[in-house]
Amino acid sequence: MLPKNFPSAHFFSTIIFLLSSHFPVSILLEDFHHVECNFPALCDDLGKIEYPFWVDGHKPAGYCGHPAYKLDCWGSKATIEIMNQKYFVINIDYEAHILTIAVDLYHGFFGDMVCPERNATMNWSLFEYTSNTQNATLFYECPPGFEHPETWDFPCFKKYGDQDHAYVVVNTSLATELLCRCGGGTVVIPVLATAAHGLMNHSLDFHQVLGEGFEVKWTSEEGECKGCAESGGGCGYNWCLNQPSCYCPDKPYSTTCPTPKPPPRIAPTPTALYSPKSSTSEDKDEETEHPFLVTDTNMANQSASRCGPGVVVPVLATSARRFENHSLHANEVLSRGFEVEWINVDKTECRACIGSEDVSTSST
Repeated sequence: MLPKNFPSAHFFSTIIFLLSSHFPVSILLEDFHHVECNFPALCDDLGKIEYPFWVDGHKPAGYCGHPAYKLDCWGSKATIEIMNQKYFVINIDYEAHILTIAVDLYHGFFGDMVCPERNATMNWSLFEYTSNTQNATLFYECPPGFEHPETWDFPCFKKYGDQDHAYVVVNTSLATELLCRCGGGTVVIPVLATAAHGLMNHSLDFHQVLGEGFEVKWTSEEGECKGCAESGGGCGYNWCLNQPSCYCPDKPYSTTCPTPKPPPRIAPTPTALYSPKSSTSEDKDEETEHPFLVTDTNMANQSASRCGPGVVVPVLATSARRFENHSLHANEVLSRGFEVEWINVDKTECRACIGSEDVSTSST
């Protein structure tokens, strides 16, 4: 004999309809910044280009790097422009944050190097010299007798093809001493200290010294990218907010990806609703109008072979236990509902930036 207050079949049909039709399904897509910045551009002999550098005109887009560290890889060699002066990029050491670059002294018609006409410039807010970098001073239009045991003749071509030469000094004290003796002025070019030593012991000429370039260390946002990478994100830059960004699988964050959320709690005890099988057609209508409620999973599985089609409805585990000790009726168990936990919504992480890529999106 079923309890008088046991819910009708119409009630169960309504519950099933609500469960199947009125629960939105969220589709979480991996953030496109995270996807693109995990596939860095390739640039000549430099290989993969990583943050803070990015390649102009190549995917991934500029937001995968810092605006000031743009590389050009269209020519035979990668170049970077610093303070309106172009440098060849020889090597990038991402661990030490060291960039090896060389002054762009393009070759003349006959393969000779063009005479440097201005000092190398550097943006000190973005770079600093390493301890392996020192200055070489070039002296032009020097008088007879200028030669010194620590000066080297450097033949080169002027911009318009006329042949010229300069005297090179890598000893800083000597360069200061000789500063006012030449009428054509001086030009200061940074070189590797190890290469300067090779010039002094005659194992390198000055063309080779210039070809080896010099080292600078990039300083912008030092250390922030490491924390982002360790948290599972990819480093990038929010051009709208003018600040670094950490591109995580769900969306961009300011510095690091959040700690992964714990796995969802075990689903509450399911409620199996079965209709008893009727042995005769005369009893069928009456019996199918009165399904019974089972909250024990094992018993529900056993009942499946003895009953007609059933449905499974989630309920509160506390309600299921009270039903089993007869302190709640079936309709009270169902009316108390069940709990769900929403995910991927954190209002504290929302930031207003019109046009910014720092926006979390989901589809339902």
